[in-house]
Amino acid sequence: GAPFLWTGLEYARTHTFFSFPWVLLGYSQHALLPFAQVAALASVYGVSFLVCAGSALLAYAAAQEHPRARRVALASAALGVGAAWGWGSWQMGQPVAETGRVTVGLVQGGVRQEDKWVPEYASANVERHLRLTGRAADAGARLVVWPESAVPFLFDENPALAAQLRDAARRLGVYLFFGNDDREPFSAGRRIHVGAKLLDPSGEITLRYHKIQLVPFGEYVPLQPLFTLGGRFAAKLVQEVSDFTPGTEAVTGAVDGHRIGGFICYEAIFPSLVRRFATGGAELLVNVTNDAWYGTTSAPHQHLAMAAFRAIENRRYLVRAANTGITAVVDPRGRVLEPTRLFDTTVLVREVPFVAETTFYTRHGDVFAQACAAMALALVAATFRRPSTRMDGRSHR
Repeated sequence: GAPFLWTGLEYARTHTFFSFPWVLLGYSQHALLPFAQVAALASVYGVSFLVCAGSALLAYAAAQEHPRARRVALASAALGVGAAWGWGSWQMGQPVAETGRVTVGLVQGGVRQEDKWVPEYASANVERHLRLTGRAADAGARLVVWPESAVPFLFDENPALAAQLRDAARRLGVYLFFGNDDREPFSAGRRIHVGAKLLDPSGEITLRYHKIQLVPFGEYVPLQPLFTLGGRFAAKLVQEVSDFTPGTEAVTGAVDGHRIGGFICYEAIFPSLVRRFATGGAELLVNVTNDAWYGTTSAPHQHLAMAAFRAIENRRYLVRAANTGITAVVDPRGRVLEPTRLFDTTVLVREVPFVAETTFYTRHGDVFAQACAAMALALVAATFRRPSTRMDGRSHR
């Protein structure tokens, strides 16, 4: 029962309360790509199930005194691991069906978190990204991607800045995808969204996306009356953030007739959310993030490893632009191509295929994880059944 319980709890972690599925067990296999290919069938939850099942069988064998039971457990573990490795190794060698190609320029501005929102640095930070965009265009980039919050102004409320970015897209002949927040001018309370936009080579906005999955205690406070004691205390991880409103739609945009889907930072660790872009027709996944919060800890490396699973699950190339790193391209088998170093100011230019084929996971979603959750509930319910006992020939419950 251990793999069902474990996988069911991981699914619950993703979809209940704080929604914080950071570093699920399956991500431990990010460097063992043949095992990770199970994600194309059952998402990262399937890989977690595999790891937990193998571990549980080994533990069972170690605890068993009966030789035959021990042999059966060891054989089952070997069979499961061997089958997963064999199928995954075969998958690693299979080509993907390309529908076209685009040269992508990924801009890593290297802006430290303490400088990102300082007003006197804002214009210089945008200029830095524009210079790197020029380098990317000179290297042949058609689609240029800036990180999350690369533009620390409200695009719609700053005509001069908007004109600067529109002019760059027109002058360089590129599509420009950039992180930029939005404020709704006529909404009650003037709601603000963490957002991203796509400018086409004519300078027009063709995609406007609002982040759906916000960071608890970073971009919103869950159960706010409880955690703020009725508003009397702050309950945020950082001072610089606001109370954002989540978006609702996984919108896609067009680059030379091909669809792309862009998601923001924390959203990369939610399989079902990223799947929505693939089912919406996206042939290329774009992830913009700001990992400067994490400094030089293990977190930027963990974040990239988790994002790579989204490429495997949907058999798409994933391009990732990170403010301070790690910027990279991930292929549909989860190989991380040309990762940058943390806190470098650089640009990564690479030709990337569009892919339209779908996986079992893309088509059917979290059916495996949901089945594990149902089985886990059934196992828990079964423990509440009291055993029958016989006394004096009568059955008592």
